[in-house]
Amino acid sequence: MLTGERGTGKTTIARQIHDKSSRRKKQFVSLNCATLKEELVEAELFGYEKGAFTGANQMKAGLFEVGSGGTVFLDEVGELSLSLQAKLLKAVEEKRIRRVGASTEIPVDLRIIAATSRNLQAMTRRGEFRADLYDRLNVLSLNTTPLREQKEKIRALLLTGLEREQIALNRRNSFQIEPSAVALLENYAWTGNFRELQNFVLKLAIEHCDVEIITRADISALLAEKEITEPGSGDSDGENLAAFAADSHLILEINPEEHLDQIIEQVKERYICHHLKDN
Repeated sequence: MLTGERGTGKTTIARQIHDKSSRRKKQFVSLNCATLKEELVEAELFGYEKGAFTGANQMKAGLFEVGSGGTVFLDEVGELSLSLQAKLLKAVEEKRIRRVGASTEIPVDLRIIAATSRNLQAMTRRGEFRADLYDRLNVLSLNTTPLREQKEKIRALLLTGLEREQIALNRRNSFQIEPSAVALLENYAWTGNFRELQNFVLKLAIEHCDVEIITRADISALLAEKEITEPGSGDSDGENLAAFAADSHLILEINPEEHLDQIIEQVKERYICHHLKDN
């Protein structure tokens, strides 16, 4: 079981575990349980027979079948419904699965790595996650550390990331980064963790690929823009802007006939100016 905030590299760790195990010659398959509806998750995991439901025009093997002998990685396993949890538990215990619409079972050799950003222990106490499934999945556990607790790594991650993106962009000019620019990144919250930093580095590489020195102003402008357009933690633009408005006692003259989008744009403009002024 891999636990930790989103963006802390749980998928990468799961892949590394597979690649260094005796199962490395078999398939590594993965599913983010939070991205699909319940019936689609079941079909992806267990597969389905032709005609099992509308649109099932041919048989499809599920991830448990495809990944038999290898590794099945279930990300955000805490998002599974209780009914799917029961079916997952049965598959883990009996090492057999039944495709949707099938009458017979198929033996599978399962090694499951589960991951979650939620507190499954608290969920079991509330009856939201099966305690028996939790015990089955949590034989070995590893908690990933958020980026804000590893600030000393940010400079190295920034430099290696920029070099990698420069190669991808077929540009290898030498560059320097102002220490104050690095300090700005080290003091940033990075609520989206390593994934958020990776996306930021890509944007930085694209917009400043030809400069010799990346300045604090460059970083500050991108961070301010990102707060508006790319909230890495999953927080909505509205939450970020509302917090800004509350903290800065923002006062707007609102025309009752003005469209909501126009009002939001006013707040965004004030927000950007506020961050650029402070940084």
